[in-house]
Amino acid sequence: EQGIVVGDKGIDGHGYVLADRSCQLSPDGWGRRAVQAYVDFKADVIVAEKNFGGEMVRFTINTIDPSVPVKLVNASRGKAVRADPVSALYEQGKIHHVGVHPELERWRN
Repeated sequence: EQGIVVGDKGIDGHGYVLADRSCQLSPDGWGRRAVQAYVDFKADVIVAEKNFGGEMVRFTINTIDPSVPVKLVNASRGKAVRADPVSALYEQGKIHHVGVHPELERWRN
């Protein structure tokens, strides 16, 4: 599954999940889905993990639309360890879901 989540940081410093566009598609399929989310939400950038196929993500996105900026970040730890800070922010009430995102909320509980 390719995780495609639209998020934003509010003026209150809290994180907001605006959409979950996660899917199980071919590179062209998830690339088009990510670019459409970028367009739909007038995003600033698409962020991808560099060391888990990031260059392929950049190539795929830029093949679909070369004007979409892609920022690659290094994921230095495993998924469970990387999730800990996000879990803590949820527990502190600093992450909010705008709308209903059943698949994300299934994992959150």
